Amino acid sequence: MKTPDDPDFAGRIGPPKGFARGGWALVGGWAGVYALNLIVPLPLGWTMTDAAGRVGMVLAVLTMLATGGYACLGSRKAGVTLLVGGGILAVCQFFPFPQILAGMIGIAAARAMGLTTGGEGHGMEVVNSVLGGFVATTLTGGILIVAALSMGIILVGIRDSFTDATDVRSAAVKREA
Repeated sequence: MKTPDDPDFAGRIGPPKGFARGGWALVGGWAGVYALNLIVPLPLGWTMTDAAGRVGMVLAVLTMLATGGYACLGSRKAGVTLLVGGGILAVCQFFPFPQILAGMIGIAAARAMGLTTGGEGHGMEVVNSVLGGFVATTLTGGILIVAALSMGIILVGIRDSFTDATDVRSAAVKREA
């Protein structure tokens, strides 16, 4: 099938040459890694929200799941990077410092927006609205996804630097032969 051309911009429509789309296997992998990364934050967040806040929390979790799946489907490199970093972050839950820190930042943002009740001697602070749950969860998840992507970029970059070096050496050996 011929790639259509865009007459207004005199070029082909679609991704650039050499761009590798992801696949449904990466989307399935993302769903699994994403679920593993909910083991610590989800129960902690559940205790920090009331019924309305939990609705916002669930909406944010589903939004980020769909967004990550879309990224994995759209780009193989982004999907692999997200899976590698997300897997490392899931293992980090044995010492959940990043998850707790991200959650504290998310709750602080909801507090700053006036979307919490309690705290300061009035019992435990609770996110009490759909918007508050969505904001706190999106910020918490966003911080963790950025951390996962950062780890993934580093690890995939290291792996690629070794495979590229190996490919260069093997190409040199083939030329000599």
